Amino acid sequence: MPPSDHVLVGGSGRSGTTVVGELIGAHSRYTCLPFETRFQTELLRLNHGRITFDEFCADMRGRWMDRFRGNEVDAEAEYARVLPEELLEGAVAVFERTWAEDHLSASRRLVHTLLGAAAAINGTAGWVDSSPVNLLWTAALHDLIPDALFVHVIRDGRDVAASVVRRWGVMDHDAALDWWYKRLLNTNLSADRPDGFVGPGVAHIVRLEALVRDEREATYAALLRFLDVEDEPRIHTFFTEILSAETANIGGWRRTQDAAEQASTTRRYRELLDLLAEAEVECAPALAAAVDDS
Repeated sequence: MPPSDHVLVGGSGRSGTTVVGELIGAHSRYTCLPFETRFQTELLRLNHGRITFDEFCADMRGRWMDRFRGNEVDAEAEYARVLPEELLEGAVAVFERTWAEDHLSASRRLVHTLLGAAAAINGTAGWVDSSPVNLLWTAALHDLIPDALFVHVIRDGRDVAASVVRRWGVMDHDAALDWWYKRLLNTNLSADRPDGFVGPGVAHIVRLEALVRDEREATYAALLRFLDVEDEPRIHTFFTEILSAETANIGGWRRTQDAAEQASTTRRYRELLDLLAEAEVECAPALAAAVDDS
């Protein structure tokens, strides 16, 4: 059985989903989309009645389609990954004609047309999307793309919170840490509930600190085994030269807090990890085992 041609990377925002998606995209089998596509999860919101058909189609011709037109990427650097206008419009037009008759088939066709074309233009068999929200819709995305693989990227929540504050500036560190906790509650891959379970062998957890610092070679090899692809010079070069604790800003949260604040943050972080463990969130043990109090 060949490797899957569809990989959905996700997790909480600011956890490293982009760089892990780029790592996978450095393999000759995959094209990593140079933006968060997000339209596939909007499709699921449509099919679950959370937005209207007209709203979805307007967004496809507006903000989501802008990404495939190249309006949100460096046109010179990413020209090979921008889709022709006629293909974009044709795909949406077919979706509009067929959605009412069969929601799932029409949705599936739209995803495969757009993402498959992006891969083909770049000369690869498969594609990788690193929209963090992918992991909020695991079961539904699994129904939409049955052979897709899910990679859940996790990161020390204190670093996630610090990155949220620094990059988004919409909440303080404590609020950002609570936001991270709530996101993980909704990205459980193995809990016995309809919104989380996607089946064995379909999902894989990558802890960012392990990939860039703690257990680099073992974590990298485990990811390749999960994807069922061989190591290659280009992806290995990305792994060895691009990924590092420095570029990932591991432990950066400490630079924004004094000793007393760090102690308070870590106490709260451990409380949240205990709550995640009580909720049987699959990644909780890995996060708890890696807490550094020093």
